[in-house]
Amino acid sequence: MSQKLSWLILEIPRRHEIGDVTRGRNRIKLVMRPVNDNHGQKRGNRPISNVLGDQRGVEGGTSSTLSATFLGMRGIRPLSQVNVSVPDLRLTFDLRGVPYWEPCFANVDFRDLPEKDYGQASGEWDGRLMGVVYEVTLSDFGVIMRTEGAGSNYREMTVPCIPIKSGPGPQDDARPFQARTLRAPQQASSGKDINRHAGAQPSRRYLKLLRDGAREHGLPESYQRYLRSLQPYTITHWRQRLGRCLLLLIWAPMLLVFLKVTGFFVDETGKLPTGLATVMSMWLNLMWRSYEAMFKPVFGDGERTETVNDDDMDASEGHRRRLRSRRRRRRMFRVPLLLRFFHKMPAPLLLGGHVRKHKVTIVGSGNWGSTIAKIVAENTRTHKDIFEETVQMWVFEENVVIPPGSKHYDAAVGQQPQKLTSIINSFHENVKYLPGVTLPPNIVANPSIVDAVRDSTILIFNLPHQFIENVCDQIRGHILPYARGISCIKGVNVSDDAVSLFSEWIGDGLNIYVGALSGANIANEIAAEKWSETTIAYDPPPMDSRAPSPRSGSPLPSPGIILTEAPANHHRDARGRTSKTRLTPVPAQYPPLEHECFRLLFHRPYFHVQMVSDVAGVSLGGALKNIVALAAGFVDGRGWGDNAKAAIMRIGLMEMVKFGKEFFGETVQSSTFTETSAGVADLITSCSGGRNFRCARKAVDKGISVDEVEKQDLNGQKLQGTTTAYEVNSFLQRRGLEKDYPLFTAVNDILRGKKQVDDIPHLVAVMDED
Repeated sequence: MSQKLSWLILEIPRRHEIGDVTRGRNRIKLVMRPVNDNHGQKRGNRPISNVLGDQRGVEGGTSSTLSATFLGMRGIRPLSQVNVSVPDLRLTFDLRGVPYWEPCFANVDFRDLPEKDYGQASGEWDGRLMGVVYEVTLSDFGVIMRTEGAGSNYREMTVPCIPIKSGPGPQDDARPFQARTLRAPQQASSGKDINRHAGAQPSRRYLKLLRDGAREHGLPESYQRYLRSLQPYTITHWRQRLGRCLLLLIWAPMLLVFLKVTGFFVDETGKLPTGLATVMSMWLNLMWRSYEAMFKPVFGDGERTETVNDDDMDASEGHRRRLRSRRRRRRMFRVPLLLRFFHKMPAPLLLGGHVRKHKVTIVGSGNWGSTIAKIVAENTRTHKDIFEETVQMWVFEENVVIPPGSKHYDAAVGQQPQKLTSIINSFHENVKYLPGVTLPPNIVANPSIVDAVRDSTILIFNLPHQFIENVCDQIRGHILPYARGISCIKGVNVSDDAVSLFSEWIGDGLNIYVGALSGANIANEIAAEKWSETTIAYDPPPMDSRAPSPRSGSPLPSPGIILTEAPANHHRDARGRTSKTRLTPVPAQYPPLEHECFRLLFHRPYFHVQMVSDVAGVSLGGALKNIVALAAGFVDGRGWGDNAKAAIMRIGLMEMVKFGKEFFGETVQSSTFTETSAGVADLITSCSGGRNFRCARKAVDKGISVDEVEKQDLNGQKLQGTTTAYEVNSFLQRRGLEKDYPLFTAVNDILRGKKQVDDIPHLVAVMDED
């Protein structure tokens, strides 16, 4: 009977990215000896040097953290993982890639050993390599070696690894363990060749993979600061851009051929036949020789960012202008006419659109938050010209046990709790809040809200409303000043003095503009891609608008409405008044954040989006319909049938419109309630099977209070309808308007035990008499 073997693999963590053509290249692996004592020489018990194989050369596929690759395309499930440091090694970037495009890749090299022990002070980083160890079975390890790529230039060595804990704070003392790693020595015939490539800079894309991987795995903040301090290779001149195009035109076809061929010839240990490996090495050397002999002298450096050689840095501004003008005139006689044309062409035109793309972050990862993340991530992959493909999703970190019924359940792990972010990033499924639904691989679950929102221009808020204030406090000062938001949080904040929208609550707290999304949206149905529709209310601030935005479903206010004139950096709030929030305009380098942009971000074949500008109407519809749903549940529990429910919905819709008009003025449009999903459609859905409806019906059927049903059925969650009913009634009572809203008042009185369900027909008849 064969014994089970386990192997540990160390990788410099990199975030999962679709379509990367360098999967596995320069990936650093550490392999421990088997955990049992069976070190035989048969397949499955082969010497480690033979099992590992060698990996050198460019490969096809995807670059990812090892866990994402395990669980995605390879079906490999690590038994455990741990962050480690490797005191003997340091991170280098001396593996050649493709000039002007991916100049270099990560490798490891020896570092000078410190005189003190292997530990390091809290908050400090002493230059050692850090990564993640995964434990896998021997059979899975064979799959890794067959799919990781091929080559013949790696060297094996044994180094000590020290487990480290994630997050800040002092590191606990841990016992080092010996492990084997693969290192690719520099392939140079002389010291001159080695120095020629010294100081090469990785691309911005490649650095982002390393930084994101370190962050997602919770490596120490000091190490992450080091990665953030690294400067990427940046093209600073049109000649380099032209050189990149010509180099790829010449060498890319052969590169693609090698990417296809290696997958057919690699053996089970990851090795290529010697002849093919030699051809690949010769091809790589020839490409770099052509770069050094022709491309670099003509088109500029393709490995290191070229600095502007301005010998007049200390001169006056006028002198600098004269020097630049003189150099420009000299260049006109040297540069061909066609190149001068491209040199003068605006940057957006050269790049085929706007210079920068919108980065999107989902703030919240519950049932509805994960569903919205799925929709948005699908669209960022479709519209790569407008949005960055990767979507950050902030996840409130918690330990989760994968249930035995899940397809991701592993008996080897059993009931051992795992981090929710790790599960989402590994399995692409939120097993706790949206089980059974596969999330797009470009969603990155991030436990750090500050890191998740960094550099994002679009923030989508989707979390319980009681956490809004705390979340805003955490990210204030860490977001872009010109960021914009969409609130998917249904409801409004009602006090005795005022009714405030969650979108404006967030916007005022962060000094940004925030719209609202609401509609007849049941998360599980949408996640299953059953057709539905929603309404997004977004009234573009004047300083952002570069062209008129359509206002379908929400016409402009009538001429009789008096709207205050907003200053240049202000906008009008939901009541038509000048907002106290001072906005920063969205830079012109980004695509305009208007109706069409948000429609492209949210619209799917199974999720249709209607854009309006009535933020107050959409927000009120999502809140007040819960009061009406309680009333519908009361009459249905009494067995009065569909006619009674229809009457409740009609009266409730009238009171919703009246409430909006009375307290938000003519900026609220009746059409928002009668023609959009956020109005009548959401009302019908909530009164037919929503949570408020079901609890109210059960309370009447069982003869108990709604609060008792809430405690029995909702696992600690709260009904929005009861809270909204109490708050709205208190708001109306303070103004002496209870009789003007008989249905809202009746629901409040029934909840408080002042009235009975049987009194509803008499109580709501007041409106009909009026």
